[in-house]
Amino acid sequence: MSFIKRVSRDQVLLLPDCLDDYVDENNKVRFIDEFVNGLDLSECGFTYPKERLDGRGRPAYDPADLLKLFIYGYSYGIRSGRKLERACKVNLEVIWLMGKLKPDFKTICDFRRINRNAFKKASAQFTLLCNKLKLISGDFIAVDGTSIKAVNNISKSWTKNKLNSALKKYEKEVEKYLGQLEELDEAPSPNREEKQNKLKSSLVKNQEKSQELKKLKQKLDTTDKNSICYNDPESRPLKKGRKSTVGYNVQHAVDDKNYLIIAAEVTSESCDLGSLYPTIKAASDVIKEVKGANLLADKGYFSNEDIKACEDDGYQSYIPEKGCPMEGKGFYGKPEFIYNEYNNTYTCPAGQILQKYQNKKKDCKTYWIYKSPEACVNCSRKDKCTNSKSRSIQRWEHEHVLENVRERMKAKPNIMKRRSAIVEHPFGTIKRHILTGGYNMIGIESAQAETSLAQLTYNLNRVLNIVNFSEIMSFLKGRKSFWQKHVQNHLLMSSYINTKAIKMLIRQKNQVNSLIILV
Repeated sequence: MSFIKRVSRDQVLLLPDCLDDYVDENNKVRFIDEFVNGLDLSECGFTYPKERLDGRGRPAYDPADLLKLFIYGYSYGIRSGRKLERACKVNLEVIWLMGKLKPDFKTICDFRRINRNAFKKASAQFTLLCNKLKLISGDFIAVDGTSIKAVNNISKSWTKNKLNSALKKYEKEVEKYLGQLEELDEAPSPNREEKQNKLKSSLVKNQEKSQELKKLKQKLDTTDKNSICYNDPESRPLKKGRKSTVGYNVQHAVDDKNYLIIAAEVTSESCDLGSLYPTIKAASDVIKEVKGANLLADKGYFSNEDIKACEDDGYQSYIPEKGCPMEGKGFYGKPEFIYNEYNNTYTCPAGQILQKYQNKKKDCKTYWIYKSPEACVNCSRKDKCTNSKSRSIQRWEHEHVLENVRERMKAKPNIMKRRSAIVEHPFGTIKRHILTGGYNMIGIESAQAETSLAQLTYNLNRVLNIVNFSEIMSFLKGRKSFWQKHVQNHLLMSSYINTKAIKMLIRQKNQVNSLIILV
């Protein structure tokens, strides 16, 4: 049976291959190269290396080249400095992108660490490019959060409750070993000395661990934090459903047209409450056109202040309200009570009028209390309303804002399915293919840098799947300059090409020039 014959490794090539021939015209690396070349890196905050004044020493690497390397690496889930170093030597696409540069892993990692605050602006520049290509509609913006693991372990993270339970456990162990030592003293056995040594060793270990936890508890009591993490002190224990991890809460604002991420913010908050307005504000800072969009979020974002701030900025919020505590007890919920704006009263399910009773301030917010004790005494539906003497209704001073949200939710009951379809897609892609296994760097600023790189590469991959490659490349550079550069690169290789090939290039150049004239 015959097979395709491979080229011999010791065969001498008289005409070396051109590096540009190994990369397809529609390859992603060509787009990455053109995009980064068009960025003003100093405006984004990337630091340019300063050569020594005496002229000695090796020149530093261009930040543009290292940024291209990171964009390529994160787009394929390659984030380790050593793996990126190896890719510069064995990956033909990376060799083309880097122009045969081979930085070592320390240079690569130092660039990411030093410029960690600049990646966010570079990602914002790509989002603006998507907006210019009209890939972002700004009609519906979905906001949601997810937890991404930090460089930490759940066993190296301590909360107050976890510390107290661990201290009780070790104290019980110490008491147990002390009791067993006393029993050995009272009832000697043949292996008494050996057993005593084992018990004393275990006793010392538990006592040392108990003392260590006591010091940790004292340190935690002196701070306003609820937890302490060894490896990454800025990370927090996060629990969603039955899963627990130590990491960061990442908030995303995603557009509904092509599921492109407009903003990605890293927080150390353990829940999503209070993160709605800051996230949408970060999105509007990047793209001003999203102001006034329809805002979609789940019930974990239902915060009075956040919703009012979004409504004041012109956003139309669609957020389901959390269940009423009274409904959980089997009583009438607040929606069963109808508010009369003209009389400033509430009508209960039994038809009784609840008058404004008093004002109440809670968490710097003013509430009005409505009740009618006389009507509740002989009410036939009291057993379905309350188990107290009378039922009272609490109304926020800006309750009309929340009522508008409730009316919108009633008009579009299936809107939450659309929200999950918009925002869950980026989460799954990023956590599965880009930030696999969590973050590689320590600190919230470094986590933000990796999140921004993940946002940029996710958007980049989406755009290349949506838009025709030649069209988006034409947007980045003129067709004329592209052909001129293409011809020039081939002519530079003329010293390595025989006369027949040179004549072919000349004919190609003449054809290109005629095409340029026609354009």
